[in-house]
Amino acid sequence: YEVGKKFTYYPRWTNDHFAFFRSIVRAMCMDAGDELKQAWKISNEKSLPWSFDLPTMMLTGKDGHLKEVRVTWRNAPDLKNYEPVEISRALMLAYRDQYAKVK
Repeated sequence: YEVGKKFTYYPRWTNDHFAFFRSIVRAMCMDAGDELKQAWKISNEKSLPWSFDLPTMMLTGKDGHLKEVRVTWRNAPDLKNYEPVEISRALMLAYRDQYAKVK
């Protein structure tokens, strides 16, 4: 209990990141799940090292123009300023592309 008293809750670090984490896991593992399984199988068979990279995506800004957004853990909570469906689609396509590179 003493350790818990020192805990400071930062909503941006937890709540906002959790929303992004939920979106990225859905895109990475569910929406592109078949491609992930194929890439994982090939990677294991050929002992290929690979990792999941946070993508750079083209998203429509509030001004209506497409802009390139390089996702980092620092700016991930700011994605809530974009259309969720557009983010989900862009994430899915980015991970499908990463998996295709493994194949």
